[in-house]
Amino acid sequence: MISKPTPIAFPTTDQDAKLWGFDILEPAGTPMAWVHDWKNVMPGFDNPMKGGMDLVAVMQGMEGDLSKLEVGDVLRALCFFYRADTFELLEGFEKAVGKETVMKVLRERGSKAGSRGWLSSQHMYGKPLPLDKIALFQDTVHLLFGPNMQPNTWFDEDKVVGTRTDCTFSPPAEAREKAVFCRTLCGGMTDAYMQSEPDLLTARLVDIGEEGKTTRCVHLWTYNPEVFDKLPQECRANIPETTRKVLGERGVKGLDG
Repeated sequence: MISKPTPIAFPTTDQDAKLWGFDILEPAGTPMAWVHDWKNVMPGFDNPMKGGMDLVAVMQGMEGDLSKLEVGDVLRALCFFYRADTFELLEGFEKAVGKETVMKVLRERGSKAGSRGWLSSQHMYGKPLPLDKIALFQDTVHLLFGPNMQPNTWFDEDKVVGTRTDCTFSPPAEAREKAVFCRTLCGGMTDAYMQSEPDLLTARLVDIGEEGKTTRCVHLWTYNPEVFDKLPQECRANIPETTRKVLGERGVKGLDG
């Protein structure tokens, strides 16, 4: 990992603006990022699955050439199997114990994971966790789940914005209607961050929706309530109810939908 964050060019093309979430919130000053200029397997770039699929073909006794595989191909294949297996298991659990029980377990799992990660970062960098370290924490966590996460995280003087495309935790193409599971897991993580950091304000502003019809999620972290005043109304309305309640208690206004 590079030793210090570097600037992101801004303004960008419309495509780049959406990739980074600049269409939701523009930066105050120069936007900075940790990993956007990596030159090999990395977050923030659309790594095609062809090499990973070649590996699958070899496993299934079909034609394929392992000598051409790179580390990135193996990682992408791992992401593919992780996602497929996870949602097959969730579907099995749903049939066995019911949807509400599965959602409760996912919420608890998200809460534990979010608290553990945030407290670990606080131990390293202090309280309150600085904005640049929040961005570093998010990029590091997403990197550990493989290049399929494709996060683009930037920060400026008053906020951190993270945009994810086709997250490993989101449903595969054949099970997009199961989006409620990943949204529940993510909600547990998001709210746990605020439980761990008394002055933090964070929310999922854009997500894949109840039926998983899109693939992008956009998250915000800040210590300044006025940042929320700059959000489009559709983003305010999209913030989950549990998150909205805590934000309101911490001084964020205009979140009534």
